[in-house]
Amino acid sequence: MDINLKLPSLESMERIRVRLNEPRIIEYKDGRKINSSQKTIIPSELQRHKGRKGIYLICKNNQVKYIGATTNFEMRMRIHNFLKKNPDIQYVFFLEEERKDKRLLFEMIYKYHYFGQAKWEYYTH
Repeated sequence: MDINLKLPSLESMERIRVRLNEPRIIEYKDGRKINSSQKTIIPSELQRHKGRKGIYLICKNNQVKYIGATTNFEMRMRIHNFLKKNPDIQYVFFLEEERKDKRLLFEMIYKYHYFGQAKWEYYTH
């Protein structure tokens, strides 16, 4: 039996900013400038992805370097060790998928496609 499965390309995935080019001062909607010295590198775009489940690909120098699945994309990007070790990465590619079985299957297929092997990792975020 043959299985014909076409994976979404990077171009068809959401390209989500996970880090700003430069730190910015947090500004409040009501105009307050309390803690004006406090800075963030988390863009508001990432905050809109809180609780979204799916597969993500992290690229560096136009090459896929890391593939993972998550049950909360926003939280995972905030704590991801690969992103902490590579602060120059500003965007991550994301494919939303609610079903756990499909997330795990796609994660394995993407890993095999890009890295020639599929190693399963337990994840909680």
